[in-house]
Amino acid sequence: MCALHFLNGLGELMEEWTDGFITAAQQELTAMVKDWQYDYGASDEQCVAMLLWKVLRLKPDLKLDLDALKRSQQLSDQA
Repeated sequence: MCALHFLNGLGELMEEWTDGFITAAQQELTAMVKDWQYDYGASDEQCVAMLLWKVLRLKPDLKLDLDALKRSQQLSDQA
């Protein structure tokens, strides 16, 4: 399942997710990662691992489609 398709499938939950909300959330995540890198000298890979750990703590049964995430990233890079 494509990551974007998954997000679009959230239906009513996504109605509250305005562009402003998403932008603010992205900025907060970016700031958090920069703090980890500054405070602990963490690499990008270590920060990704920590973010994934946090996601899995919230939803332990999450099924990640890594190929879909890669395709989604490639589409973002092309835009």
